[in-house]
Amino acid sequence: MRRLLEGEVIYAAPQSEAQVPDILLLKHWVMMLANHGAMGSQIVLHEVIARLLRMAAERASGDSEAGSSAGGALLVSHKQRHFLNIVRLLAERCAEPWTVERIAAEVGLNSGYAMRLFHEIGGISIIACLTQQRVALAQRLLLTTDAKILDIAFDSGFASVSSFYEMFARTCDQSPAKYRRLMRDAKASRLTKS
Repeated sequence: MRRLLEGEVIYAAPQSEAQVPDILLLKHWVMMLANHGAMGSQIVLHEVIARLLRMAAERASGDSEAGSSAGGALLVSHKQRHFLNIVRLLAERCAEPWTVERIAAEVGLNSGYAMRLFHEIGGISIIACLTQQRVALAQRLLLTTDAKILDIAFDSGFASVSSFYEMFARTCDQSPAKYRRLMRDAKASRLTKS
């Protein structure tokens, strides 16, 4: 758990021919997040939780073949390591004013190579992933703070309010204000039923 929360990338080898490899699950989740808005986010959240529970169960039962001296993490290919480094960078620092060139330099790659590699493995562009991370940060801020939407737009890394509204609506199928209102209403409804 500690390794996962510290951002270490962990995945396991398939236990059978019927099990989908984790790298394919990751590609599927990225596409779900990109194409299905808020519904896709909920689906991915549940699938990630289920995958983590399966990994824990495999490890607890001793069935996991995914072992290394690092304690269960498999070695990843050079390309996958670069991809995961970019994903981690964007997840941790999405609010910064990034360009593809700066992202590539940060992880020690040529920008053209970084773009091709990222699209090959993740199925989306680096900028699309960055935008997803910024929208996810905005969603968290909308739900956990009373900050003004204008402030949230800039705190999430968007350069303009119009681009924030456009990307948020494209990802979540609703405006930030409506998202905040619906989520708070849903939370209040759950609390009153308890």
